[in-house]
Amino acid sequence: MSEVGIQVDDSPQQPREELDEREKDIDSREQECAQRELEVRDRGKGVKERQRGVKERGRDM
Repeated sequence: MSEVGIQVDDSPQQPREELDEREKDIDSREQECAQRELEVRDRGKGVKERQRGVKERGRDM
């Protein structure tokens, strides 16, 4: 068995500004996704409440 060496990436680092821009872009995408998730959940809740309302009206009759 031969030993496996760990390769170190010694390539020059990217400029800090470029990384900051990417992080901001990723953050804004994450926020958009979270917002959509909440909207979908709210829509689902509305459907459940409407179904519950229909069931309750059916009991009253």
